[in-house]
Amino acid sequence: MTLLSGRLRAAHPDTDAGRGLRVTPLRGVHPGARADTLRLAALLLAGVTLVLAVAVANVGGLLLVRGLARRKEIAVRLALGATRLDAVAPFVAEALLQALLGGLAGTLLASWLGHTIAALYPSDVPLDLRLDPTVLAYAGLLSVLAGLLVGLVPGMQAARPDLVTALKEEGAAATVTGSGRPRLLGALIVVQVALSFVLLAGTGLLARSAGNVARGGGFDPDGVVTLRLRPRLVSYGPARGQAFSREALRRLSRLPGVRAASLAVALPPFPGSPVPVGLPGQPPAPPQDAPTALSGEIAPRYFRTLGVPILRGRDFDDHDTAGAAPVAIVDRTLARRLWPGGEAIGQPLVVAGRIHTVVGLVPDVGYRTALEPPAAQVYLPYWQDGGNVDARLCLRAAGDPSALLPALRRELRAIDPGVPVTEVEPMSRRLDAFLAPVRAAGSVLGLAAGLALLLSAVGLYGVLSLAVARRTRDLGIRLALGASRRQVVTLVVRDAALLVAVALAAGLAAALGAGRLLAHYLYGVTPRDPLTLLAALLLLAATAALASWLPARRAGRIDPLVAIRQG
Repeated sequence: MTLLSGRLRAAHPDTDAGRGLRVTPLRGVHPGARADTLRLAALLLAGVTLVLAVAVANVGGLLLVRGLARRKEIAVRLALGATRLDAVAPFVAEALLQALLGGLAGTLLASWLGHTIAALYPSDVPLDLRLDPTVLAYAGLLSVLAGLLVGLVPGMQAARPDLVTALKEEGAAATVTGSGRPRLLGALIVVQVALSFVLLAGTGLLARSAGNVARGGGFDPDGVVTLRLRPRLVSYGPARGQAFSREALRRLSRLPGVRAASLAVALPPFPGSPVPVGLPGQPPAPPQDAPTALSGEIAPRYFRTLGVPILRGRDFDDHDTAGAAPVAIVDRTLARRLWPGGEAIGQPLVVAGRIHTVVGLVPDVGYRTALEPPAAQVYLPYWQDGGNVDARLCLRAAGDPSALLPALRRELRAIDPGVPVTEVEPMSRRLDAFLAPVRAAGSVLGLAAGLALLLSAVGLYGVLSLAVARRTRDLGIRLALGASRRQVVTLVVRDAALLVAVALAAGLAAALGAGRLLAHYLYGVTPRDPLTLLAALLLLAATAALASWLPARRAGRIDPLVAIRQG
């Protein structure tokens, strides 16, 4: 590579003087995609970690309820001389067995679904998701830690009873709702619901972001096909390269089914490179403080091809060539920045040190994440830059743009078969590749949120069902003493509603903080979007209400005579 670099400098002294080559070992993901891939992997890890936390809280809550049911048995063992370690050991052993079996099943499932997981990432990111000793060791360690956590906490809680009270209590005494409910059990329910809210809110934000992207960033991508002309690769100079581009544009515009055609140096979603802009007569600012705008060089009919309306003024035309007066078209963001409350059309504008006259105003075009400020855009005529050689063409088709591809290639080969033509694809596919991380993040969090919601509902339902079963005699006595069935149902639902309300408040606070972690994937929506947060709140509240209503309904159907006899 050093030898080739020296030859390139000798062959092209005007352009390659002082340049060299840098060699980077290609390990794993390509360096250009590594940052985005690591960010997506971190999001995947965060999502499944939250699901694991919900699962641990779920199983831990159920084991805690079982421990409450065995308090009298444990108290008898302790009274007969058993140590607290003897009382805790069965809980830990049971939880470890469950965790190891679950970890084994999950590892096998992950090995079978490796290709599905890899499909969540962009197609240009090669991933090897085969199991290896590191993955197996990680899964085993995670299972052991989860098992210890799930078994140790409920075991220690159950192994610390008041012996006198525990030995005297009957089946109904150890309630899991109301004043007799351990605070730890309520905290576990709150954790499940709160984490589920975070995942649901994140999924909603990503879903809205994907919807905003699908509607286009100020332009209409449907029916547009793009391609890249590369005459520079076969040593075309500017004059010959622009002649090739003009002929290609002329021929392709006349093809049946082509409504409009144009070309540009860059196409969405990559609008151009930043250049300094300003007004004539303004004092020059330091380079770090100088205002900039994204510069895009376009040919006539570019906005018509992409479906962008011209708000005021005119489009570029065939008279805007190298010998004509420099002109420019600005977007609304740049117009508001430079001429607040005034008219931009006809105003002089300095772009990269050269004065242009503004002849048109268009809407903002492009995508920006929640972390990016509004980017101003200035469009310059493609044919006024005599140094342009390569170009990107865009054509709007009357029907399916993919049907035009054979005819496009045929016409370009007829001009010069030696000129490379690359990136021939519908613009929708081009946008899909650009926005693949958004969809991948949405898929990851969507699956995680669905699992968390299911686990939270099952956990809340299980805890309340066991609570009703443990309080059968107590509720039966209330009914026998004149309480209505509605009052009994309200008693169960009210206790669950208090827990869910606390959980939703905690989840809302956590979601407001976690939303900023998704800012790289949010287009057209803020991390604190109230509509998304409200939708997640209502969905989780409805799920919790359903999980609470079923046990409460069972409590309202208790037969008082049967319940009292059970005591």
